[in-house]
Amino acid sequence: MQLGPTRLPTEPLSVFRFRYALFSFKFGIGFAVALAILVAIHPEVNRSSLPLVVMFLYIGLPIGLGMATLSSLGFFIGGAFAHWLEQSAGARWAWPRVKYAIGALISVPLSLFCLYWFLRGLTTMETLALLRHGAHVITPESNPLFFWLSVIGWGVLGFGTPISICRRGRVVFGA
Repeated sequence: MQLGPTRLPTEPLSVFRFRYALFSFKFGIGFAVALAILVAIHPEVNRSSLPLVVMFLYIGLPIGLGMATLSSLGFFIGGAFAHWLEQSAGARWAWPRVKYAIGALISVPLSLFCLYWFLRGLTTMETLALLRHGAHVITPESNPLFFWLSVIGWGVLGFGTPISICRRGRVVFGA
């Protein structure tokens, strides 16, 4: 089951994104109308026969309206950007390179952070562990299995991210 438009095989990406923006806008109109009716009726939660339904509407309708608005705006901007890329040969050539440069710039601090915690885990036997109740520095004495899993995870991320970026660079630049 699919909710929303599907892209046709010969349809340009910009047209599909504009159709999806219109679809999201229609959902936003529906949420806005329902919210306006709710505000106009103004049922009190304590005096309602179904207080949970009224509370759900007071909370859910603004959230739905906000999500539909953001989705519509995002797909409209994406459609305009895709239209620009479809019309300009220079932009089609430059965009993969710009995207690669942005990804590489983001991955450098990420890789350094991961390598720091990997090397700290091997040298001082302390590493950062992402637990359910937050991030904590752990040692092999406090939790041996999770310590070594964290150290290995930091190492895989620290070494794997630059390797992946280099491979992607070869594809983008054709080297």
